[in-house]
Amino acid sequence: MRIAVDASRADWPRPTGTERYARELCTGFGADPGPHQWTFYSGTPLRREIIGQARNTVLSAPRLWTHVGLAGAMVRDQPDALFVPAHVIPAIHPAASLVTVHDLGYLRYRLAYSPLAWIYLVMSTIWSATVARTIICDSQATEGDLVQHIPAVRGKTRVVHLGVSPKFRPMGTAATEALGNGRDYLLFVGTMQPRKNLARLLRAYKWASCNRGFPRLVIAGSPARDAERIGHLIDELGLTERVWPVGYVAQEDLPALYSGALAFVFPSLYEGFGLPLLEAMACGTPVIAGRNSSMPEIVGDSGLLVDASNTEAISEAIRRVVDDRDLRQRLIARGQTRAAAFTWSATVARVRAAIEDAAG
Repeated sequence: MRIAVDASRADWPRPTGTERYARELCTGFGADPGPHQWTFYSGTPLRREIIGQARNTVLSAPRLWTHVGLAGAMVRDQPDALFVPAHVIPAIHPAASLVTVHDLGYLRYRLAYSPLAWIYLVMSTIWSATVARTIICDSQATEGDLVQHIPAVRGKTRVVHLGVSPKFRPMGTAATEALGNGRDYLLFVGTMQPRKNLARLLRAYKWASCNRGFPRLVIAGSPARDAERIGHLIDELGLTERVWPVGYVAQEDLPALYSGALAFVFPSLYEGFGLPLLEAMACGTPVIAGRNSSMPEIVGDSGLLVDASNTEAISEAIRRVVDDRDLRQRLIARGQTRAAAFTWSATVARVRAAIEDAAG
């Protein structure tokens, strides 16, 4: 079978969860192509470790890469199936086309997007979900959101959880200290956007950290629409000495950053999956997460789940984890066991099976 993959987001220099998903799947398909011929289509050449035994076709289309460049390639190459892991299905596509829908957060947080970006997200999701033969969803929560939003997709969705790389494991103190952080900090990792709930996290941290020796809070992630407001709030709350926004952290440095944290605090208001939670648990770090969307599905009883709309509840959870060493040890053990059940090899195998079923 000839399988085409939209790999346009598989090799971004600063990947977020969606781009890492695309990279891990392409890497898995390329490393073990099985009986199939895989072609990865991208806007720039992919690295050899991503391509593996697949073929990389570079499409030059300065504008409308998907609906002109990739669509034209589908007409020319006539693949048996097309998989789009992190984008939109092109206007011209094989009958056996699959797409991954990662989340529908834009429906709940419309003001986090410009009007044009919001309209594009709505229309592209409806288009892809309508024309796809199979829709991969990161979680049961995302599947439920999608079916509620577009009832016509019922019956053609398939839930495939993401995985965690073996690189995410407990690291020694030396690795953490090399980043200049020491071990006395709480950690948040994520893009600064409203649904990540950073403003409420900062207020909760302020309430919890009344004593002088309380751990610092490190915020790692790319600045986005909420960055300026968060910066002002840190100043307003008098937290400039205790809250450290460190910006985007390279993937190779994340395991050490997770490992060195006393706890990972992620009271997001909405997640399609919540990959940082999985990574933190794999690194032996206790997690605090919102009791909403996909997070209970991913964390289970391996972390503290809180009402993410309640500042006091977040603050109380922070105090509990900081003050109770036995609780931290229980969460560490449960978290590592939980994370071990999520592997990229299993994700690759399940998506491959979905492609084969769609084309069969």
